[in-house]
Amino acid sequence: MPSKLLKDIRGPKPFRLNFVAVYDDSIAIRVSDASLTIRASNVTDIFPSSNAEGPAIIIEHSDAISGHLRANSLHEKTFPGVVNAFQGLLKNGWGNILAKRAYPDTVKWLTAHNALLSLLAGCNHMIYGIRHPHPDFAQMQKEGLSKTWGMTDKASCIQYLSGCMNGSSTVDKWRNGGKVRHPRLKGLVEKIEEKGGEKCLWAHDYQRVIIMAMLGYSAEWLTFDEAVQWGVVAGRKLQSLFDSWHDFTDAYLLGLCYFYDVDPTDSALLIEKRKIIFNNRLKLAENPWEVSWNTPLVCTWTSRAPFVNTEGAKLPKSFKMLTELQDADHTNLISVFLNPLEKLVAYIEDGDSFEGEHSFKGEHSVKGEHSFKGGHSFKGGHSVEEIEVMVHCVIHEAIGLERICSRVQAAMARRSFNDTVARILKHFQTGINANDLLALHES
Repeated sequence: MPSKLLKDIRGPKPFRLNFVAVYDDSIAIRVSDASLTIRASNVTDIFPSSNAEGPAIIIEHSDAISGHLRANSLHEKTFPGVVNAFQGLLKNGWGNILAKRAYPDTVKWLTAHNALLSLLAGCNHMIYGIRHPHPDFAQMQKEGLSKTWGMTDKASCIQYLSGCMNGSSTVDKWRNGGKVRHPRLKGLVEKIEEKGGEKCLWAHDYQRVIIMAMLGYSAEWLTFDEAVQWGVVAGRKLQSLFDSWHDFTDAYLLGLCYFYDVDPTDSALLIEKRKIIFNNRLKLAENPWEVSWNTPLVCTWTSRAPFVNTEGAKLPKSFKMLTELQDADHTNLISVFLNPLEKLVAYIEDGDSFEGEHSFKGEHSVKGEHSFKGGHSFKGGHSVEEIEVMVHCVIHEAIGLERICSRVQAAMARRSFNDTVARILKHFQTGINANDLLALHES
């Protein structure tokens, strides 16, 4: 069956021989003496962009011979009307491209947190993880995360996420005298205090969890489900701190400046450009932040077991924690190591309650493993994956506390802590293997 021509876009005079011909199964491009045909099966994404040369359409695809990831830019000045033409084609004829990013609102909400970074980098801001999965992109992310953030595998990625969730990125610095560490940043500190103080630092640290989880997914260290669950837990914390995308973004940009020790007026972080992009995009009918800030963040498609129903599920008063430390009469250590354990128990016992029907329109598949469709109703606390995120955080915190102990005390504390975590997870019937999680932090 011959290919069907959907659109023929010609260059302006005297360059009428330049053309983009879009068929139902391929795209043919000719510029000067160079020509290229891209099969539809090799196209990973098509999206509008804008740079110094003006508006353009970006076609990302796998090279037909090498399989490497390629990107071709079709600029308005070369092909007038190409942006509107392709946006129409994506809705009529090449709709499979849009279907790949027909995410549930929870994933759209998380993707919006990455939008400013994506727009600055010229990437598709509607994609979870910056780009669709591809071996070349995964390798590039692995190299970038290793060089910049010291992540080399799943274990180091989860350790980094745990630290950020605990506030180690900027909150701890702020609390430990960071308000006065650089006299030249006095103006920044004043702005942070005016905006809400620690809220700005938490905005940065929780945002970093969401973004780094996405990048961990892009690097193929985290599954889609794992990355989204980290984002959901961090996102709920952000929703409890801020009332809108505007409120959050203003605080986050101040926290970003604090993280890099840069004044907001400094051009290094492009703060003003970020603000302009945010405000201009927000005015458009279709923008990353059209999803409500108060969107319920739920992931009914991911749980490996029934949601942990906290109704009546409480830790017995007779439940003993850190018994070895108590027997050894290490009173101070007991009080220190009880804190992360109590956080875990409180998180499970005070689980959010959801009920009603959640219907995810459309379908999203990643390597054929994930599908969102139909409805699901549930009531009770957290999913198993959400509890796993909290367990990672309390393990990370406990390992950090070992530094205040002697070698003998640390070994004793770790054994007792590990045992208690396992007993807590068993009591609440989470089905989580504590040893598997501990191993990731001990590698």
